[in-house]
Amino acid sequence: MNEEVFAQEEDFQPYLLENHYTFVGPEDGGLLEKFVKIANEVAPPNVFHTIHNVLSNSIATKKALEFFPPDTHLRVYVIIPNNDTFLFHLTIDDYCKSYNVEYSKN
Repeated sequence: MNEEVFAQEEDFQPYLLENHYTFVGPEDGGLLEKFVKIANEVAPPNVFHTIHNVLSNSIATKKALEFFPPDTHLRVYVIIPNNDTFLFHLTIDDYCKSYNVEYSKN
């Protein structure tokens, strides 16, 4: 199942509006803070460690997922940056509704 989530994230890239981005993270919102902290710790040294720079870095987010059990349910988060301290995110479906994006899952 998780391979499908990564494929969906890649497939959705052309539908993102300017400065919006995606990452794959744990579906359970209770794990998100831990995930972000780990991603920040494992981000490459050349990444300026703001929440958006870290989460938009696929190396950091994929490495962070390695710290979770393999059966952790994942989802695609669509991020709308508004500042460097607050994380505003939507599901792909909610993003499409909010921004009038026509996308159908393959």
